[in-house]
Amino acid sequence: MDSSRAIVEMLQEFQLYQAYDELEAQHQQKLIDLIKTSPDPLDADRFDPGHATGSVWIVDPVRRQVAMIFHRKLKRWLQPGGHAELDEPNLKVAALREAQEELGLQLDFEQASLFDIDVHLIPGGRYPEHWHFDVRYLCLCEVQPLTPESEDSPAQWFDLDDLAASEQDAGLTRMIKKTIAPPRNLTSNHEL
Repeated sequence: MDSSRAIVEMLQEFQLYQAYDELEAQHQQKLIDLIKTSPDPLDADRFDPGHATGSVWIVDPVRRQVAMIFHRKLKRWLQPGGHAELDEPNLKVAALREAQEELGLQLDFEQASLFDIDVHLIPGGRYPEHWHFDVRYLCLCEVQPLTPESEDSPAQWFDLDDLAASEQDAGLTRMIKKTIAPPRNLTSNHEL
């Protein structure tokens, strides 16, 4: 697929998305602005202001558990995801590839749906400080053994009620809330 056509299709999808709350609506607008103004919003080497990334929120069909990986640099548990490769036409493809690499899960592209949009700051280090405009897709998956690509990046299923009771950032808290008790207006974006 032509990359400019893929960008236009993503932009249309993001514009139609219904944000859960005001913070997510702000993130949605920032993502839309990035896509409209950046020559290549998926380019991981663009640090001003940043670039779009894709991740996947993998939940069991009864909404009790979520699959996560331990992010070494950030020293916390997160949903799998990352940067798009040069040959990937969109963020959903990137997110599902990352889930396969990081957890060993083959997820259904057609079943994956836009679930959340989050913009967060990535601290400087090897690369300059920059923003990730993270597009998060929902996938339902039976609980099964996870096979992370590296022993340095452990993966496991977490009980959603336990996660809800622990301290998380605003983006994870929002996804947990959407999963445990999705509001009615979210059914146009995805089905839980």
